[in-house]
Amino acid sequence: MGGPRTGWRNARGLTVSGIFTYLSGDRTTIVTNDRLDNGNRAPAPAGTYDALPPSDIGLEGVRFDGTFFGTGQPDFKRLDLALRYDLPVVSRVTVALSGEIYNATSEANFLGVGNDILGTAGFLTPTSTYNPGGRQYQVGARLGSSRSKFRPFLPEDLWLLVLLQLL
Repeated sequence: MGGPRTGWRNARGLTVSGIFTYLSGDRTTIVTNDRLDNGNRAPAPAGTYDALPPSDIGLEGVRFDGTFFGTGQPDFKRLDLALRYDLPVVSRVTVALSGEIYNATSEANFLGVGNDILGTAGFLTPTSTYNPGGRQYQVGARLGSSRSKFRPFLPEDLWLLVLLQLL
């Protein structure tokens, strides 16, 4: 039989996992205050545009080809990481410690370009981010017991889950 096992086999020991998500931004149109025959705003001339007024979060160097949906909104990038350690305490009793980090790089993922009307205040300055914005943490612990390797969840199993939300 031997003593308790810690390692990669039998789901014991340290487990590290992660998910990287990348989404290209939706297409959008930079427009002017001029109106077309149908009443819609006219697309701005082709060129490269910067935020107005300049700001720390304003977009710079946005290339627009002069057509409807001629430029892209900011891309979405997010890295989520998880760490789990299964620790045998005594015979048939284990403790699983886990920690998760959401948006580990703390990347600001903006919802859009903000105001897309050329020459107006707030032009190309994003105003909101996807929720949750910023980095978030979660930690937990699970106390469990088992009679055999393969069995369904039983009511006498004791579960302890502690969630901490850190800003």
